[in-house]
Amino acid sequence: MEPNNITTAKQLLKSEESAIVLFTHGPHFEIKQDGTGSSGHWQIDPDMECDRVIVYYRKGQTNEIYLGNFINTKNAPDRKRQIILFNQMKRVGESESNWYEFANGGQNPAQTVFGDE
Repeated sequence: MEPNNITTAKQLLKSEESAIVLFTHGPHFEIKQDGTGSSGHWQIDPDMECDRVIVYYRKGQTNEIYLGNFINTKNAPDRKRQIILFNQMKRVGESESNWYEFANGGQNPAQTVFGDE
């Protein structure tokens, strides 16, 4: 895997890891200098658990890819939606793949992905 061309979200996971993979144009995606932050407002199970958060951030013509650790979820202002909290988030590269290819065939902007077992 080249560090600046990531084809699929699975490439970023170890075999025993799971991740929530998010497609965003940027609203509600915040990363502080220490790597903590949040992304929301997602229609997901408020009790979901996973190891990692992968963000596919479409910024103009570029798809920036970020990877961090999943911490928890909290209610968004619309209580049917959740905000995902993370830490150790950092930009790990870009992707030339479209969202469908990157998220392993999913159309939904919030997908659960598992590393190969």
